[in-house]
Amino acid sequence: MSPNRIISALCLSLLACDPGVVGELERVSVPPLDPQHVDEEVQALTTLASMAVARSQHSATKLPSGKVIVIGGNETVLPSVELFDSATSSWSAAAPLATNRRAHTTTLLNDGTLLVVGGVGASSVLASCERYTPSTNTWAACAAFPRTSYGHTATLLNDGRVLVVGGVGYTNTTYFYDPTANSWTAGPPLAAGRMRHAAVRLNNGAVLISGGMISSGWTASTEILWPNSSAWQSAGTMRNPRNGHSMVVVNGWKNGLVLVAGGGGPNTHNKWEMYNVINGWGTVMGTEYTLGGHSSGTLIALADGTVLLVGDAYGNLNIERMPSNSYTWEVSDTLPQTRNDVPMVELADGKVLLPGGELTVVNGTNSKHASVLVTNAVPAAAFDSALKAPACRYQQSVCAATTSGRASVGPEANAPLTLNNSCADGTAGYFHSDESIDSIRIRSVDGTAITVGKPVIAEVDVWAYAGYTTDKLDLFITSNIATPAWSLVATLTPNKAGASRLSATFTMPSTLTFNYALRAQFRWMGTATPCTTGPYDDRDDLVFAVRWP
Repeated sequence: MSPNRIISALCLSLLACDPGVVGELERVSVPPLDPQHVDEEVQALTTLASMAVARSQHSATKLPSGKVIVIGGNETVLPSVELFDSATSSWSAAAPLATNRRAHTTTLLNDGTLLVVGGVGASSVLASCERYTPSTNTWAACAAFPRTSYGHTATLLNDGRVLVVGGVGYTNTTYFYDPTANSWTAGPPLAAGRMRHAAVRLNNGAVLISGGMISSGWTASTEILWPNSSAWQSAGTMRNPRNGHSMVVVNGWKNGLVLVAGGGGPNTHNKWEMYNVINGWGTVMGTEYTLGGHSSGTLIALADGTVLLVGDAYGNLNIERMPSNSYTWEVSDTLPQTRNDVPMVELADGKVLLPGGELTVVNGTNSKHASVLVTNAVPAAAFDSALKAPACRYQQSVCAATTSGRASVGPEANAPLTLNNSCADGTAGYFHSDESIDSIRIRSVDGTAITVGKPVIAEVDVWAYAGYTTDKLDLFITSNIATPAWSLVATLTPNKAGASRLSATFTMPSTLTFNYALRAQFRWMGTATPCTTGPYDDRDDLVFAVRWP
């Protein structure tokens, strides 16, 4: 610590100096040993520890504990089961299945157990059923499914039962499984028997099925079973016939409850469409196509409304992302190797796990992946040249920006990173010897899109001076990004010199507007006003879109 810092600290503790004099004391800063700095980029796609065995046609399900369980798979047909712990990014073996299987369905039941139905065994199609209890790491046989099956769907209903629909042989049969009674009962038959279709439970409890293969080939037909109904009804016709496609329910969107993409069929691998119960099937004008083909691709809808599309049987490596309510696809990352039929699971931190999958045909030979990827699905903030600050364009669960440096100290790109260049940073000192803000982020507590009136967490990475006890981080919020009126939500003190992450939880204001801004101010001494003038002070603003309740 420089002598002038010590004098200032004594003045503060003894209250013996004129505050005006203290504020003008010159501080002597010492340059770091290596003044060069490199901004740390946010790596969207990361390769994790591999599974013990390569897998395709397997299932991956997040358990109530937060761990991910991967079951069966592979054309040599595996009984093995593995658990992924996101806290340690490690795999461990779980109890194996009683019966080797692939192309089965796995459903998480309301009591936290898993139901595994059918699939292909070592030498035949299966009717057997197994239940897994995570707390005891044990499998138990359940009542056999009434027919041998793969290519079916299994959907958890609001009442806790499971509805299994269709399957190999283009069957029109459906069955309900009652976990309490451990029994199967026949359900209403489909109008058109099918396999390799997709199914989802809508928010109103109805089950929607789409496409698949019927006896005459691909189909665009869809059917819906309303709660307590004894018959399926037509849900209209998709714009494109498809099978082996992916379908997800997307929450929080203004239009379009269900999104469908990819699959096999005549020119459907690069097309998407959406459905809601009022308007039926359709798409937004001019947005019928994804950016690339995704035959045997997989969709996942995240808690904040972001949709990811991954995988292609013909070698498309791009991971595509549709931010909430945007109806626009963008490339979020690129796979390091081709894969398709890869299950995806959203982890507790909002990242998405991609374990294994089928390697695209190479020289006529298929192979499987044991490798595991994790991707940051939510895009980072981008500098907005009109606002003069980093901004997240879409409603997301988290908005984050790298802001390393302070004015010419660093230097900071696009300084000062405050709305309309409204507050200049101090220019004294050296990078990573004196105060600076390295990154700023805001995220929802519950993992859904940031919403007015709901709790959020602000996290700021700072670099504190050696005399860190006189450094303060102020957090302000505003609902008016044009003419900000900043409200202080927290003042924090680092507990060490150098790099620290400081965070505060608060409730978003209730003003209904489309964009808010968070201001992080890291200052040496002074008071918590939105734009201090200290020579070592750094401010960065972050603009983010919000959802209305």
